[in-house]
Amino acid sequence: MRVIQIDVQFLKSMVNTFEVCAPGGTNLKRQDNNGIAGQKRGKVNAVLEMAELDEVMFQIHPNPVKEWLIVESSAPIEQIIIYNTSGQEVYRKDWRGILQGPLSVTGWPTGMYCLQARAANQVISQTFIVAQ
Repeated sequence: MRVIQIDVQFLKSMVNTFEVCAPGGTNLKRQDNNGIAGQKRGKVNAVLEMAELDEVMFQIHPNPVKEWLIVESSAPIEQIIIYNTSGQEVYRKDWRGILQGPLSVTGWPTGMYCLQARAANQVISQTFIVAQ
């Protein structure tokens, strides 16, 4: 997982820790030094610093998906949250230490989604496409 500090347009040069959740860096999950978190949309202007953490092996497939998304992790998954491209939370579930499992996307609108999984005190973000 990469944790980056960036300067973004909507924060007027404030530096925070972000996870980039979408291609082009338009969906950002923010957490500042006070632990205040939020989901924002903005444009990445410049990367100021990057830090590598021990990576958890994590994958989702198939992508694109029609009915069942398979989630697999080398570390127990504590929680999964999924956001649509508008930044709205569309799914949240505690997985309580499961290493792999299916996730139904049947009936979800066609489009791109950002899946965030919490495992081994890390948040792993991956995008996927629902194609009905």
